[in-house]
Amino acid sequence: MNLGKVEFNMLGTCQRVSISKDATVILDGTGDKKAVEERCEKVGALLDLFILTISLVFEL
Repeated sequence: MNLGKVEFNMLGTCQRVSISKDATVILDGTGDKKAVEERCEKVGALLDLFILTISLVFEL
């Protein structure tokens, strides 16, 4: 999905967001905890796959 297709109802809410050079932290979100944890696992797995792919391509 590209950002141009995102609709307002797809976004969640939270009390506070902290953004730094190295991290983004969302505090007191109103999403379903289990759904958030599952999404975090998916994102983590994609990141691991990306790192593995880069390592293989560049023989790091």
